[in-house]
Parts: sequence; structure tokens; C-alpha cells
Amino acid sequence: MLVVASLVACEVPAPEPSQAPQDDLQPTATVEDLMRSLVDPAADAIWDAVVITSTAAGLDERRPETDDDWNALERSAVVLAESGNLLQIDDRPIAAAGSVSELPGVDLEPSDIAARVAAEPRAWARSARELRDAGGVTLEAVRARDVDALLASGDRLYVACENCHSRFWYPDDATPSVGSVESASPSR
Repeated sequence: MLVVASLVACEVPAPEPSQAPQDDLQPTATVEDLMRSLVDPAADAIWDAVVITSTAAGLDERRPETDDDWNALERSAVVLAESGNLLQIDDRPIAAAGSVSELPGVDLEPSDIAARVAAEPRAWARSARELRDAGGVTLEAVRARDVDALLASGDRLYVACENCHSRFWYPDDATPSVGSVESASPSR
């Protein structure tokens, strides 16, 4: 009898059912904040990692060589991949109240962008996944210290960014979309 009472006293209550993953996520930054603070600097670091400049003295080539170079690129790749996840959090505002287009006549006003995102949530989520996937491919290239793969991942990153921008930010621009990352992306 004592054994049964001891076992009952030690019984741990069952955990309460957890909330759905999105229920507990509350965005604190706007899409514009994420772009300016995370995505743009990280993408620029990737795109600027390998540069060949023609000068009067010949070709000047810059590429990652040191551990510090590669570690900085790894941080940028992680930021890009995780930013794609952050962009998928529900109810993230596009921009702060009062924000206006930086290029009137080219890109849409934030309220118009928000309306497009609301009208095409699956396309928005796909665009965010394409950024995440491009960041993942970049991370693989950086961890392998493969300059050619890094260059290819930069191209994929550019396509992911431009396709999203041309769909949501400046859809009426006459410039055609740059291509598809769908064939190379599991985010179809």
C-alpha cells in the first residue's frame, strides 16, 4: 500500500497541449526593418565576396581567403536563411505607420504592398521560402569554402530577391522577371 501511495505522489501531471507554432510568435519588426537590418547587409556581403576589377595594372581579384572572411560569410548566409523564416511569421507589418515609397512611381506604397501580400499569401510564403533556400545553399557553399558554389548561390539569391520584389514591390515595372528559382528550389 505504501508503494502505491508513493508512486501516486510522484506522478508528474501531463503537460498542457502546446499552442500551434504561429500562435506564440509576435513580430516586433516590419518587413522593411528586416530588409534594412538583416537581408540587405547580408546579401550585399555575399554579392561583394568575390570581385574582379580591371585596372590599368591588370586584374585585381578579391575573394574570401581567411577564416575571418569565411566566418563573416557564414554569418551572412545564416541571416539570409533565417530571414526567410522570419518573413513567414503571420501578421508581420510591411512597414511602420507613415512609411512611404522610396521610389515613387517605381515601387508601390507600403499599403499597396501589404494588400498584394494579403491577396497572395501563398506566393508571399513561397518567396520567403526561396530566400530561405537560397540562404541555405549559400551556407553550404560557404561551409565548403567553395568560391564557385558561392558565386552560383549569389545568383540564386539575386533571382529569389528580384522575383519577390517584382511581384510585390514594383509589379508594374516594365523590367521582366529575372528567372525562376523554382526548378532549383524545394519551395515550389
